[in-house]
Amino acid sequence: MKITSVTTTVSSVAKDHPVRDAIQTLDRDGRCLVRIETDDGVVGESSTYFGREEASPALLAHLVD
Repeated sequence: MKITSVTTTVSSVAKDHPVRDAIQTLDRDGRCLVRIETDDGVVGESSTYFGREEASPALLAHLVD
């Protein structure tokens, strides 16, 4: 079995109601979805929440790619 495809999809949207604490403000819902396909037809997907900064999901996708 060999990996034939790795694709990433990202999203980053502002939250309607940001979450704040003493250290930070979490004002975005950012995600990076990774999909891996093999020559045997096996497919796997995983999604990681990565939402503090607008560009963070795209940066993570770039590292995966």
